[in-house]
Amino acid sequence: GEEQQFTLIDTIVVEDGGAGDADGEKNGEITYVFHYSKDCFHEPEFWAEDYAGNIYTFKERELVDCTPPGIRKDIAKIIALEQPEWNNSAEVFAGSDDDFQSFKAPWSYIDAVSVYLYSTFVGEDVWIEIYNDTNGMPGTLLAESEHLTPLGSIQDWFQFHLQTRLYVEHGATYWIKLNTTQTSPIYWRGMNESVYDDGYAIIEDEVNYSWDLTFKIEYYPIVLDQSNPSAVYPMEYTLHHSVYNEITEMFENYEYDGLNATWLTSNATLMLDAWDEGCMDGVGLKSLLYRIYYNDSTGYAWHPNGYDDYYCGNMNITYVDGKYWYVAINETVEFTNISFHEECNHTLWLRAEDLLGNVRHLNQTHYVDNSWPELNVEFPKKHGFYFYYDNENGTLKRFVRAGETFWFNLTDKPDDCAVGVHDFTFYWRYEYWDFTSPEKETHPANMNDHPNYGEIVNRNGVLWWKVDDMTSIPISFDEECLHTIYYEYEASDWLDNYINTSGQIDIYVDKYAPEVNKSHPPCYNEEDVIYLHPVVGVTPWGVPSLGEWLAEDWEELYPEYGRDYYWGEMPYFTETGYIDSNENGIADYCDYIELYDAKYGVYRLYHVENVTVTLEIYNETLDETKYIEFINLSGGAWPENSNFALADGAIGATWKEIYPEFNVTYIIT
Repeated sequence: GEEQQFTLIDTIVVEDGGAGDADGEKNGEITYVFHYSKDCFHEPEFWAEDYAGNIYTFKERELVDCTPPGIRKDIAKIIALEQPEWNNSAEVFAGSDDDFQSFKAPWSYIDAVSVYLYSTFVGEDVWIEIYNDTNGMPGTLLAESEHLTPLGSIQDWFQFHLQTRLYVEHGATYWIKLNTTQTSPIYWRGMNESVYDDGYAIIEDEVNYSWDLTFKIEYYPIVLDQSNPSAVYPMEYTLHHSVYNEITEMFENYEYDGLNATWLTSNATLMLDAWDEGCMDGVGLKSLLYRIYYNDSTGYAWHPNGYDDYYCGNMNITYVDGKYWYVAINETVEFTNISFHEECNHTLWLRAEDLLGNVRHLNQTHYVDNSWPELNVEFPKKHGFYFYYDNENGTLKRFVRAGETFWFNLTDKPDDCAVGVHDFTFYWRYEYWDFTSPEKETHPANMNDHPNYGEIVNRNGVLWWKVDDMTSIPISFDEECLHTIYYEYEASDWLDNYINTSGQIDIYVDKYAPEVNKSHPPCYNEEDVIYLHPVVGVTPWGVPSLGEWLAEDWEELYPEYGRDYYWGEMPYFTETGYIDSNENGIADYCDYIELYDAKYGVYRLYHVENVTVTLEIYNETLDETKYIEFINLSGGAWPENSNFALADGAIGATWKEIYPEFNVTYIIT
């Protein structure tokens, strides 16, 4: 085996009762306590002599392990697309005609490409190139992989990592090419019967639609550096372990945090590993444990918080150092692949221990982003914009002053840990209607219509403005009245959280200032009629005398149910609070009354159109309350003397519903 060097460090002499004797007394017994400060083999020699000169000596060899286990964390690649079948091969060698395979991108970026090869390799370079598509043929070179130099007779999948992450377009066609400096053939396995519908091969510079060469398109669901998302080669890892220093003759900690503070999705699988270290690889690994700090339903907390707090399928939980831990590795368990299911910050705490109790701890944080970017229409918080909810139609109405700018803003989600927007393409158009023209105007109307809004493109016979890579798009209108904006967009972040959707929004543009008119007498016939009834206090069938009879709280039944009006504490427009036009002392047609409009906080003078009786009725079958007003007696007669006292024979009386349905007629039968 290997040579072992043993160095005599010191000779230690301990006398009974002297320095180093644990009990400090001269009693014929010596106890000396010492420890080893360095790893590896130690061979102490013991020599003892009693007062009579009898001597006893012996040696023993001990293996010392003072070094904790090492910990490593990696991330697995994901296969986004593959064609693994083969029954034939294309020959590739230096100077051979080109061989390609096309594919349709299912993902927005590529980190590696694997192909199935066979050859007696001689150590020459082998690599992959990716091209875009130009009219069904390979076009411009987009990316080149690392160069491998395999040696020997090998038939297997060869994985080629791209030198930088290649971002591509969803659903677009691309081409794979195998290159080599080897002069002897490399056989790129494939099928000569089409098995992949979205691509085909070029064999020896000839298009062959029935061929599909083997390939796998692979990616890592992680971004290492938010400021440079393409920088993933070589793929990082986390490694905390110990390295022997021959000068100090000590094992010293080496820490590499390649995966710390990175962005990933819940599709990412983190692979954990631990092993004991030290002289002769240490005494042996006892366990690898982990805890996770994340935002659960109650907020951020450490997990597990008990023996039943399972995570990612791991039901193996133990209690060490006053805390609960998930078991990744021990003598009976191996659960080393984990994923994070919740969005935002996750701190992973790893604990590795060997059989002698040497422990290493490691903490790392990841930001989980499973959400695609979100588009919102945003309006400045200033005068010039007004919104209200139309309860009748169940819609939010947006009013914008002519010439004021609002924005379509794209923001990556979630708010606290988004990786950032990668790609955004926005299409939009609008229809304009002033409610007087027989037809709506469609814009863009032609290829020269408001070119400042974006590039005008024809999509399936419809013109749209197209805006690329602007996450904040300003829009303003000058025409008065309704603008209906139609939009479609596709967006993705750097982790390919992707959305392709459409929508529409109505914008009401107000260009002109209000008009103010004043006329006399104060009779506004153009206003809508409102229906009021007293809340309390009025005798239903009594004579509606002006004065005290009006001094009540009133509630609107139609058109705005529940709106409140009040009799003022003192006259506002008139001397008495009303105008008795025919001087009969009764509130009837063409009189005027003053009421306070609680909604707008103003006094108004109202023209009386009619005074009648309102009934509140309840339909037990429909569980519904209605308000109806008296119209006339049977045959159209009106109660005598205008006192609204119904005759005993009320059969045939006509009533009209005011709320909730307006103008429904009822007849008493």
